[in-house]
Amino acid sequence: MRTTKEYDISFTTSALYTTYSTVDQVALSCLQDFREITERNKELFQKTITDYCGDLGINAGGVKIENITSISLSCQITNTILITFYEESVDVREVCLDYITLIFLNVPSLLMPYSRLNCTSGLSDVTKVSASHGSPSYSCNNRTYLVNRTSQVYCVPCAPGMYMVSSQCIPCPEGHYQPLPGQITCESCAGNKTVVENGTNCTGKFNYGIK
Repeated sequence: MRTTKEYDISFTTSALYTTYSTVDQVALSCLQDFREITERNKELFQKTITDYCGDLGINAGGVKIENITSISLSCQITNTILITFYEESVDVREVCLDYITLIFLNVPSLLMPYSRLNCTSGLSDVTKVSASHGSPSYSCNNRTYLVNRTSQVYCVPCAPGMYMVSSQCIPCPEGHYQPLPGQITCESCAGNKTVVENGTNCTGKFNYGIK
């Protein structure tokens, strides 16, 4: 258990956009089958992304697909893949997404479990169109808060004597203390004791009176 404050790398969630063309049919008529194929292959999507990010040194356990949504427009369908990174630096995470978008069109099997779609008006072949990704959003766990220092975003725990409430550090209430950083509650200083050292310790009162 750590007793000093440490900075942690924040989580980042980014959207990876992959667009496909329904060559023979209007995309809306093919959307249901496209979504079903996507859902069946979600684990494949996860493995593919972690493998390619792994080539850059990112731990597979530090990458997670949160959600995949599909929308249609004219003769195209776009997947929005929400990916959360829990490890490595923010720069490396961005390089991983840049890498995937760069090779998307050049690697036929990459994020491509679709061959022919069963559309309401007939069958349709599918081809890739493009890939891109959005800017990351930052988040921390419920024991730390976001701080931007020298162009880097960190997750910082509350100091001893404080606790986390709705992403803010609050001093322990009267009669309570907290000796450790990064906590979400304070301890009661009960009995014949008093809170000292700015809410970081609870010590006994000494009575030297005559018994």
